[in-house]
Amino acid sequence: MSSPTEIFAASIVPDVVEALTELGRPDEAEPRVDALELNGRRLDRPWMLAVGARCRATVLAARCDVGAAVRTAGCALTQHDRLAMPFERARAQLLLGRLIRRERSDATAALRDALAISSSSARRCGPTAPAPSSQVPGGGHADRRKTGSRPPSNESPNSRRRG
Repeated sequence: MSSPTEIFAASIVPDVVEALTELGRPDEAEPRVDALELNGRRLDRPWMLAVGARCRATVLAARCDVGAAVRTAGCALTQHDRLAMPFERARAQLLLGRLIRRERSDATAALRDALAISSSSARRCGPTAPAPSSQVPGGGHADRRKTGSRPPSNESPNSRRRG
């Protein structure tokens, strides 16, 4: 795509990319991102490089490659160090925050699924782990005799010092 990418002629390109990806059309957004990145590198334009990286992260996220999107959004913030455009930087930071939250949410869901599988297989195989400390005679304080520590009390550390 040989469209202009200078800020005065192409300031709407990032908005178009975001709109297309939100509509589920990242393939249509990608040529615009390619043009921003190519011209940004060729002309060493910080705005094109920063916004191109942010747009690339948006396209990657739309394709469910969240890890690559997080790294690319980080590159966008690095490019923003060369710019005095706080609102553009804020847009990149907002995207990065959303991506990190999505990545953490995906990881949490995967962990939850793994734990569910683990607990269902444990039920089929019977108990294999040691009993929790609440089921150990003496309330789980047997090991403390070896270490010399005291069982917990209802007093706070400050009230023990005063008393």
